Amino acid sequence: MNETFEHRSLIDRTFLRSLQQRQDWPSIIRLTLHLSAFLLCVYGVLLVTPHSHLAAGLLSIVLGGIWASLFAPFHECTHQTAFKSAWLNSLGAWLSGFPFGMAPAVYRAFHFDHHRYTQYPDRDPELLFLGGQPVSWPTRLKNWLLMISGWGLIQFKTGAFVRFPFLAYEKWETFAPWAPLDQRPTLAWQSAVIGLFWVGLIVAACIGPAGMGWVLFAGLLGHMFQAIWITTEHTGLPNDGSILARTRTMQTWPFFSWWLWNMNFHAEHHAWPAVPWYRLPALHQEVSEHLDATEHGYARLQFKVWSKVGV
Repeated sequence: MNETFEHRSLIDRTFLRSLQQRQDWPSIIRLTLHLSAFLLCVYGVLLVTPHSHLAAGLLSIVLGGIWASLFAPFHECTHQTAFKSAWLNSLGAWLSGFPFGMAPAVYRAFHFDHHRYTQYPDRDPELLFLGGQPVSWPTRLKNWLLMISGWGLIQFKTGAFVRFPFLAYEKWETFAPWAPLDQRPTLAWQSAVIGLFWVGLIVAACIGPAGMGWVLFAGLLGHMFQAIWITTEHTGLPNDGSILARTRTMQTWPFFSWWLWNMNFHAEHHAWPAVPWYRLPALHQEVSEHLDATEHGYARLQFKVWSKVGV
């Protein structure tokens, strides 16, 4: 996506163009390390399960965190900004999309409309999925627990598996109006491929080695970790005003920024989505004084919300 959604002159155009220059090697190195850590953790769970279910359970929690963070390279590759080479972006999107559980074309269509209509109740696909209403922080404990459980993410993914490959394209308007008509065949076959992968994973968890159960548990747990992360991006923010007012940037430890591919700088990403992940810290330094919504720490923000909810 090469569009710009912050139309004020907050950054020098020449400097912005320099930030938008893409390279292959930063993402080759990062994605290789990221996927290697994921696979090693899966192997570790399978290895320790016969000897200690406690160790397997603890390691599956770590695996769940890494699994959730695979959304970051998937997101960046579908934006076509992770790599300079188009084929590497496609390869990266598939390599991270299989474990993440979503077809690259599906997320691309969904997410690009989210960028164009961020926080507009009648146009933003994220809000349409939630009933077309602005999303505020829950005031009840059960609603907050549901928000961070990751159940909404699981519903969205499984909906793509069971609907896109089988329903006639004209029926998509009721559940995927954001999907362009000419792209629906691609969305359908890609969803079928991802769905078959996950069916195989579930079958393996049922009839395969005991450790596969812990791996599947980690995959489910990863949805909760991801929900804790992504609910901070827009929840409770205005439905009008500049894109910097409608999107929240999170200040967090460098350790978490590494796994999130700097997507904690989310307002900057929404304003200038053509800037690659490895340039976002420099962009943040340039525009930090203009950010309208910032918080320090994902756990800290969720704790603030939790402390205010009623039973």
